[in-house]
Amino acid sequence: MSRETRSRRAPTLEDVAARAGVSRATASRVVNEDPRVRPRAREAVAAAVAELGYRPNRAARSLVTREADSIAVVVPEAEDRVFGDPFFAAMLGGITQALADSPAQVLLAMGRRGQGAEKIEKYLRGGYTDGAIVVSHHRDDRIGEVLRETQLPAVYVGRPAGEPRLPFVDVDNHAGGRLAAEHLIAQGRRRLATIAGPQDMTPGADRLAGWRKGLAEAGISTDPQDGLMHELVEVGDFTAPPAGRRCSVCWLSARSSTGSSPPPT
Repeated sequence: MSRETRSRRAPTLEDVAARAGVSRATASRVVNEDPRVRPRAREAVAAAVAELGYRPNRAARSLVTREADSIAVVVPEAEDRVFGDPFFAAMLGGITQALADSPAQVLLAMGRRGQGAEKIEKYLRGGYTDGAIVVSHHRDDRIGEVLRETQLPAVYVGRPAGEPRLPFVDVDNHAGGRLAAEHLIAQGRRRLATIAGPQDMTPGADRLAGWRKGLAEAGISTDPQDGLMHELVEVGDFTAPPAGRRCSVCWLSARSSTGSSPPPT
């Protein structure tokens, strides 16, 4: 093969084998780090790879081995939320650090509901990744269903909605909400307000349930129809400024509707 011919296309494994004077199978074993190759042949293949500038075709390899050498971090949220929320940055940092010594590449699959979610589903079904880490799961997304159907190894960050059928890592959000209420009650507070997380996500629902349990155990009504409005709840979306503004409006409305009653404390 002439130099001009090689310059018009990327070198193949056959080119490497021919240059090294070995069979294609031997060249393949060397490229894939198979130890069952004699040192002389290994050195010849390594020299041919360097001279030709050969790069393994990872896509072709994955078709044979059925391994993509990648882990997908699945975040069913809009791009501005993912890149603007420090929670996701910290989570991605932890995942990449844990996989730093692994040959697997970390890939980010994200998208808001609708077309974005459909792209994620298509990606997970396409065999492009060896496993998935699901972050920020919503009750009505179909990610869990896709993972069960494809049997793709996966783990959730946060308890999945409903009965967990897949592994997950989580904190006790219910206990956290209850402890927060107990802390305020121990300080003599009786009119308590909370900014709850999205109720279609288990962390938000669990924290609110724990909060209400803490109030109920202290004898504070959590009935939304209670005229004294002992509990004020504003549902946010885990973004501080928007949720805080809505909660402020809720508090002001409650204060005005009860005349001279004190604001939430």
